[in-house]
Amino acid sequence: MEPLGTITMYYQFLDSEIVDILDGIMQEANDYRDFCEQLVEHVITEDLPTELAYLAGVHVWNIGSYDLVHRLRPKFGNTIQMLGWIWKTRRREQYESLDKWAEVVLSEDYEDWIKPGICYEITNFTGRFPILEASKYLNMGLKFIQQNPKLDCFMSYLLDGQGMMNSLEGQLQDAISCLEEGVRVAEKYDDKYQASILLFHLGRLKLNADANASWKYFEESYRTADSIGHVQGAAFAILSMGHVAYVRGEYDLALQSYFRCKEMCVDADVWDGDHTALYQARVYYSMNQGQDALLWAETAIQELSYADGTPMPETVIGIIEKARALVLLERLSKASELLANAKKTVLKDGREDILGLFKYANGILEVSEGRTLEGMTNLEEAFDIFEQSSNQLLSVPCLVDLARVEVKNYDIGGDLDNSGPWMSKLEQHARERDYPGILMEHALLKAEFQMKQGAPEAAKKTFAEALTIYDSPSVRTLRKKIEERLQSLAIDA
Repeated sequence: MEPLGTITMYYQFLDSEIVDILDGIMQEANDYRDFCEQLVEHVITEDLPTELAYLAGVHVWNIGSYDLVHRLRPKFGNTIQMLGWIWKTRRREQYESLDKWAEVVLSEDYEDWIKPGICYEITNFTGRFPILEASKYLNMGLKFIQQNPKLDCFMSYLLDGQGMMNSLEGQLQDAISCLEEGVRVAEKYDDKYQASILLFHLGRLKLNADANASWKYFEESYRTADSIGHVQGAAFAILSMGHVAYVRGEYDLALQSYFRCKEMCVDADVWDGDHTALYQARVYYSMNQGQDALLWAETAIQELSYADGTPMPETVIGIIEKARALVLLERLSKASELLANAKKTVLKDGREDILGLFKYANGILEVSEGRTLEGMTNLEEAFDIFEQSSNQLLSVPCLVDLARVEVKNYDIGGDLDNSGPWMSKLEQHARERDYPGILMEHALLKAEFQMKQGAPEAAKKTFAEALTIYDSPSVRTLRKKIEERLQSLAIDA
């Protein structure tokens, strides 16, 4: 492989013996992953300085390899500098002790160049694990760099952490500025690994505002990660392209992307940090395929739990998705039971996105039970939450459901083209943002509304026009649904 700044940026802190070892491995390796595998083999079979073992932990953590973590753990599992990089086994006690480990390393007389990375790792888990005082560690990392300019090569990592913090606090533009500056710093030091991560995070932030605009960041993140053999980074970029497809209503492409991400992670034995099952469940829900949605929701519950099966904070998300799937299958009492049991956890957690999802699921359940006014209230409140946080992965399908309920409960008579404000908003949203699959969803609802109004000829025309919106395998299922409805009308005539 060619020299890679992700590796060589550490050379200024190391003695010549370690540099020579790293250079030799890099010359023999095919790519970054191969380098990590050879480095691990060196440190577990030879008596080498702890600094080299620490670097192995860092790089293995970067590529997310289960196998390499397991190989490091027997020899270095109790080495204080290493603990943070080889703890990833989804055990509750290790999550909860991570901040205590960091405090020990940062307060002792360990090498300064180790400390910014530790601060970044802690900050990296902000929001997922509220027990960690992430901002404290972020500020500590920035202080280390201010005191020692040689540590500037780690600034891209802390800018990533700062961007994440800003995003969680609703400061979207500040977050984007931090990440863009982080990309410039990573490129300055040829740190292609971190550049791919920052581009990925930029895409995720852009996705909330404009799904189409985010695509180029995911493409660039994929190319950068793929160029160095960083399979997990490339897989996560593909997963996020699936998010773009889902928001645009291209459900078949979204599923293809999620399956591909999972396949890449399994083949390379790297951890699937973004839990594809959850997203697959949501796509199948939007496709009205309840049994598949239920299957993947149950898998998501497993993925969102600790290794011993006890719930993580996110486990309730999988439970809510399971309830939505059960509503599609008309298993309303079971869905109601799940949501009732989840309520306490949702309220205790306090996160708006989870509260919004909970209201969303309750809304569709109440509508299915015939309590339409209560259901619409919950759906509208959920939509407001998703809109305020610019969460298009949930706001767009919620908007489709709001229009669907509006059509279902519209009285006979009136405008043949519009059931009310939610159908209008759905069309406007899809046209302004150029979301072809969502425009097709709108056309389906419009045609169903026309059928309800006793206007089959108008419905035929709407179905036919819907087929001209977008002709792509990415909307194959939607096109098939429209074609079947059109054929049904022709037979009935």
